[in-house]
Amino acid sequence: MDVFCEYIVTKKKEALDYFIIFSVAVAVILLTYILMIVMFAFKSFASIVLLLIVGCWWGGIQLIKGRSMEFEYILTNHELDIDRIVARSRRKRLCSIDFKHIDVCASTSDPTFAHIYKNTAERKILNLAGDADAENVYFVDYSHESQQMRVLFQPSKRILDGIKKCAPRTVNVKEGDL
Repeated sequence: MDVFCEYIVTKKKEALDYFIIFSVAVAVILLTYILMIVMFAFKSFASIVLLLIVGCWWGGIQLIKGRSMEFEYILTNHELDIDRIVARSRRKRLCSIDFKHIDVCASTSDPTFAHIYKNTAERKILNLAGDADAENVYFVDYSHESQQMRVLFQPSKRILDGIKKCAPRTVNVKEGDL
């Protein structure tokens, strides 16, 4: 029987996100102020300066909206696709994980797999969880094009159930998560 489920997780804003939003807002306001001074000094360029002001505000809004991210997990049979959705308008496929070929999948808070989770040597780590400090974050270790990869993600109960069915030996689910 085929398995298909989707789940969207909103990325929690961090201090860097708030700093970037604040910096962009301040830069747009300062640039608008400077352009207004230029417009009053050189009245012949007023239409060009107004276009520049509108462009600054549009660019600033786009940069601020770009800090809003979501991750969509799509499980189809034994393959998990993870997409990043930026500002609810742009989508990019970040990775595809075939659960028939993974090394291990377990909770980051599971003490049984703590020694594996702490071993990050020569692994490329993709943090695709909405909140990496949350309780329901899982990690998947696998090989992709001869590189060791680790993906952090926050699956729903349906996704956990689906991946547990397709790879019961390598997927380890905590008692309360199923």
